[in-house]
Amino acid sequence: MQSHALDLTNLAIIMAVAAALGLALSRMRLPAMVGYIAAGMMLGASGLGLVGREASDNFNALAELGVLMLLFIAGVEISIPSFRRVLRPAVITALGLVAAACAVAVALAPALLGWSARTAMLFGFIIAISSTAAALTILEDADELKTRAGEVTIGIMVAQDIIVVPMLIVVESFDAPQLDVVQLGLRIALALGIFAAILYIFRDGHQISFPGSRRLASRLDIVALAGLAMCFSAAAISGVAGLSPAYGAFVAGMLVGVTNLRGPAVRAIQPLQTLLLVIFFVSVGLLIDRTYIVENWVLVVSASLGVIAFKTVLAITLLRFSGVAWSDAVTAGLASSQIGEFSFILAGAGLAAGALNVPGYRLAITIIAATLLISPLWAFVVRTLHDRARNVLASRIPGLET
Repeated sequence: MQSHALDLTNLAIIMAVAAALGLALSRMRLPAMVGYIAAGMMLGASGLGLVGREASDNFNALAELGVLMLLFIAGVEISIPSFRRVLRPAVITALGLVAAACAVAVALAPALLGWSARTAMLFGFIIAISSTAAALTILEDADELKTRAGEVTIGIMVAQDIIVVPMLIVVESFDAPQLDVVQLGLRIALALGIFAAILYIFRDGHQISFPGSRRLASRLDIVALAGLAMCFSAAAISGVAGLSPAYGAFVAGMLVGVTNLRGPAVRAIQPLQTLLLVIFFVSVGLLIDRTYIVENWVLVVSASLGVIAFKTVLAITLLRFSGVAWSDAVTAGLASSQIGEFSFILAGAGLAAGALNVPGYRLAITIIAATLLISPLWAFVVRTLHDRARNVLASRIPGLET
């Protein structure tokens, strides 16, 4: 009993610290998830050592549920008509980031770090995905959330949410000694086909009327239970079918999102999702080794800055290619410059599949956390320099289009 009480005490301490740090960073206009990760680092084995092995395992188990809830809510919040308005630039940018990141990783990582092609491809996947939470923070700071730039950025995030699921299917197949390319291709084609069918059928914003929706809308507890049942049932069916539980959770969210219970479902489930996400990011922090950061700080800092600069330039280039105005492309490119929360999931899946060793996993999660912390400052500095340069050019060249 005493051991159990000690575990509950540890859990309570780390949740209190995580909530406090998350609130503090939110007030500083930084992603709250960085505070949750910092709490795990401070109280984990490489920090104060207040969280033991058993408590850490409890966090990891709950974190898996947080992953499914994150994907479910991402599916619910997709607005298909809004996504269709920016479909071309969003898809071109999202796919271009994945292709370029994988190409660079496969070209450089085996020679520089001695990684296999699978590990390099996984790292390309990790780098390509951006953070929705960090992007929204950057857009809000720039007062661009309700503008064309904000709409394009959110479209990119939605496209990346969809792309993450086939990525997870690919990464989870890395545990096989030899890839069955045909079977893998069929699974990805089936997954993308279902996505395409949902996007096409509900392209005009048509909603499904859920039976008894008026009565259910006033009972958020019932809505929450129904949403959880759909999320975990679809995840279980998808897992048994070999398409990844994450895929099922995401599709279930998309289907709930096209019913007239979308709003009540988000309101009902978001508090639980927030709690599970705090636990998820704390569990990530528990895995970050402070000694590793100190010993490899040059690699971590240079890789983080390199990734942010690479993604910014590439995203702006892809957006301009797809016809987005220069100023909107700059804003959206800066908002997409960091590595996102789904990349933690990809890194964990890669570690479980054996495609990523422990040092590689430590490097991945450390770089992800660093880009989340650096990207708001990077966006502010680059946006300020861009605005000053534009003003100088406009004053010297009358009538210049900027």
